[in-house]
Amino acid sequence: MLSTPHLLSGAAVGAVGAPFGLPAVFALAFISHIVLDMVPHSDVNLLEGGENDKYTRGDFYAVALEIVIAIVLVIYFAFRTNVPQPILIGAVGGFAIDVIDNMPYWQQTVRKWPFFKQLHQLHDTLHTSLKERGRILGVVTQFIVIIISVIILMQKK
Repeated sequence: MLSTPHLLSGAAVGAVGAPFGLPAVFALAFISHIVLDMVPHSDVNLLEGGENDKYTRGDFYAVALEIVIAIVLVIYFAFRTNVPQPILIGAVGGFAIDVIDNMPYWQQTVRKWPFFKQLHQLHDTLHTSLKERGRILGVVTQFIVIIISVIILMQKK
Protein backbone atom coordinates (compact mmCIF):
# COMPACT_ATOMS: atom_id res chain seq x y z
CA MET A 1 0.00 0.00 0.00
CA LEU A 2 1.17 3.53 -0.61
CA SER A 3 2.30 5.71 2.28
CA THR A 4 -0.77 7.96 2.19
CA PRO A 5 -3.32 5.32 3.29
CA HIS A 6 -1.02 4.15 6.09
CA LEU A 7 -0.27 7.65 7.36
CA LEU A 8 -3.88 8.87 7.16
CA SER A 9 -5.38 5.71 8.65
CA GLY A 10 -2.84 5.84 11.47
CA ALA A 11 -3.81 9.46 12.05
CA ALA A 12 -7.49 8.43 12.10
CA VAL A 13 -6.68 5.72 14.65
CA GLY A 14 -4.99 8.44 16.71
CA ALA A 15 -8.04 10.69 16.47
CA VAL A 16 -10.41 7.93 17.58
CA GLY A 17 -8.07 6.27 20.08
CA ALA A 18 -6.87 9.44 21.84
CA PRO A 19 -8.75 8.65 25.10
CA PHE A 20 -6.73 5.42 25.46
CA GLY A 21 -3.37 7.23 25.63
CA LEU A 22 -0.45 7.71 23.29
CA PRO A 23 1.18 4.25 23.75
CA ALA A 24 -2.14 2.58 22.87
CA VAL A 25 -2.58 4.90 19.89
CA PHE A 26 0.87 4.00 18.57
CA ALA A 27 0.28 0.26 19.09
CA LEU A 28 -3.16 0.32 17.45
CA ALA A 29 -1.89 2.35 14.49
CA PHE A 30 1.09 -0.03 14.15
CA ILE A 31 -1.33 -2.97 14.02
CA SER A 32 -3.55 -1.10 11.56
CA HIS A 33 -0.65 -1.13 9.09
CA ILE A 34 -0.59 -4.94 9.09
CA VAL A 35 -4.37 -5.12 8.81
CA LEU A 36 -4.38 -2.70 5.85
CA ASP A 37 -1.64 -4.67 4.12
CA MET A 38 -3.95 -7.70 4.31
CA VAL A 39 -6.52 -5.82 2.20
CA PRO A 40 -5.90 -6.50 -1.49
CA HIS A 41 -4.12 -3.48 -2.93
CA SER A 42 -1.68 -2.40 -5.62
CA ASP A 43 1.88 -1.57 -4.72
CA VAL A 44 4.01 0.75 -6.76
CA ASN A 45 7.13 -1.10 -5.57
CA LEU A 46 9.36 1.81 -6.48
CA LEU A 47 11.66 1.18 -3.56
CA GLU A 48 12.12 -2.46 -4.44
CA GLY A 49 14.24 -1.43 -7.39
CA GLY A 50 14.03 -2.42 -10.97
CA GLU A 51 16.45 -4.62 -12.78
CA ASN A 52 19.47 -5.40 -10.61
CA ASP A 53 17.91 -3.35 -7.78
CA LYS A 54 18.79 -0.05 -9.44
CA TYR A 55 16.74 2.98 -8.52
CA THR A 56 16.20 5.93 -10.75
CA ARG A 57 16.06 9.50 -9.54
CA GLY A 58 12.43 9.54 -10.65
CA ASP A 59 11.67 6.58 -8.36
CA PHE A 60 12.91 8.50 -5.36
CA TYR A 61 11.15 11.72 -6.37
CA ALA A 62 7.82 9.92 -6.83
CA VAL A 63 8.02 8.20 -3.44
CA ALA A 64 9.25 11.37 -1.72
CA LEU A 65 6.45 13.49 -3.23
CA GLU A 66 3.78 11.01 -2.17
CA ILE A 67 5.16 10.86 1.39
CA VAL A 68 5.47 14.66 1.64
CA ILE A 69 1.87 15.15 0.50
CA ALA A 70 0.67 12.57 3.05
CA ILE A 71 2.69 14.20 5.85
CA VAL A 72 1.31 17.63 4.97
CA LEU A 73 -2.23 16.22 5.16
CA VAL A 74 -1.53 14.61 8.54
CA ILE A 75 -0.08 17.86 9.90
CA TYR A 76 -3.09 19.78 8.62
CA PHE A 77 -5.54 17.42 10.33
CA ALA A 78 -3.48 17.26 13.52
CA PHE A 79 -3.20 20.99 14.02
CA ARG A 80 -6.83 21.76 13.29
CA THR A 81 -7.60 20.00 16.59
CA ASN A 82 -6.88 21.08 20.16
CA VAL A 83 -4.80 17.97 20.82
CA PRO A 84 -2.58 17.11 17.82
CA GLN A 85 -0.34 14.55 19.56
CA PRO A 86 -2.57 11.46 19.17
CA ILE A 87 -3.05 12.14 15.46
CA LEU A 88 0.69 12.62 14.91
CA ILE A 89 1.60 9.55 17.01
CA GLY A 90 -1.01 7.51 15.15
CA ALA A 91 0.43 8.57 11.79
CA VAL A 92 3.93 7.58 12.94
CA GLY A 93 2.63 4.23 14.20
CA GLY A 94 0.77 3.59 10.95
CA PHE A 95 3.86 4.25 8.86
CA ALA A 96 6.53 2.79 11.15
CA ILE A 97 6.59 -0.72 9.70
CA ASP A 98 7.42 0.56 6.21
CA VAL A 99 10.15 2.81 7.58
CA ILE A 100 11.64 -0.09 9.53
CA ASP A 101 11.13 -2.89 7.02
CA ASN A 102 11.19 -1.36 3.55
CA MET A 103 13.93 1.27 3.47
CA PRO A 104 16.57 0.05 1.04
CA TYR A 105 19.35 1.81 2.97
CA TRP A 106 19.02 -0.39 6.06
CA GLN A 107 16.40 -3.07 5.40
CA GLN A 108 18.87 -5.91 4.85
CA THR A 109 20.67 -5.12 8.12
CA VAL A 110 17.55 -4.52 10.22
CA ARG A 111 15.87 -7.70 8.98
CA LYS A 112 18.64 -9.74 10.62
CA TRP A 113 17.94 -8.40 14.12
CA PRO A 114 15.65 -10.26 16.53
CA PHE A 115 12.07 -8.91 16.56
CA PHE A 116 12.65 -7.09 13.25
CA LYS A 117 13.31 -10.40 11.48
CA GLN A 118 9.97 -11.70 12.76
CA LEU A 119 8.29 -8.38 11.95
CA HIS A 120 9.52 -8.66 8.35
CA GLN A 121 8.27 -12.25 8.10
CA LEU A 122 4.84 -11.24 9.42
CA HIS A 123 4.70 -8.17 7.18
CA ASP A 124 5.71 -10.19 4.13
CA THR A 125 3.42 -13.14 4.88
CA LEU A 126 0.25 -11.12 5.48
CA HIS A 127 0.87 -8.63 2.66
CA THR A 128 -1.72 -9.00 -0.13
CA SER A 129 -0.57 -7.17 -3.23
CA LEU A 130 -2.54 -7.42 -6.46
CA LYS A 131 -0.59 -7.86 -9.63
CA GLU A 132 -1.38 -6.55 -13.12
CA ARG A 133 -4.93 -7.92 -13.45
CA GLY A 134 -6.07 -6.51 -10.12
CA ARG A 135 -4.33 -3.16 -10.31
CA ILE A 136 -7.52 -1.10 -10.64
CA LEU A 137 -9.17 -2.85 -7.69
CA GLY A 138 -5.93 -2.36 -5.76
CA VAL A 139 -6.00 1.38 -6.37
CA VAL A 140 -9.70 1.57 -5.45
CA THR A 141 -9.11 -0.12 -2.09
CA GLN A 142 -6.46 2.47 -1.25
CA PHE A 143 -8.75 5.36 -2.18
CA ILE A 144 -11.47 3.87 0.03
CA VAL A 145 -9.03 3.75 2.97
CA ILE A 146 -7.99 7.36 2.30
CA ILE A 147 -11.59 8.58 2.06
CA ILE A 148 -12.68 6.82 5.26
CA SER A 149 -9.63 8.18 7.08
CA VAL A 150 -10.27 11.72 5.87
CA ILE A 151 -13.93 11.51 6.94
CA ILE A 152 -12.87 10.43 10.44
CA LEU A 153 -10.25 13.17 10.63
CA MET A 154 -12.65 15.84 9.38
CA GLN A 155 -14.99 15.06 12.26
CA LYS A 156 -12.33 15.82 14.88
CA LYS A 157 -12.15 19.40 16.07
